[in-house]
Amino acid sequence: MQGFRWSIQAGPLAQEPVRGIKVILHDAVVHEDPAHRVRPR
Repeated sequence: MQGFRWSIQAGPLAQEPVRGIKVILHDAVVHEDPAHRVRPR
């Protein structure tokens, strides 16, 4: 999750935030213990 956030904030070319994209998750596994889940900001 941290790597995804970093890549979106840094951008692919000019270190600018990425805007106007759509992300589709095809396969996701949610941890059973809520203490280990990533919380959205």
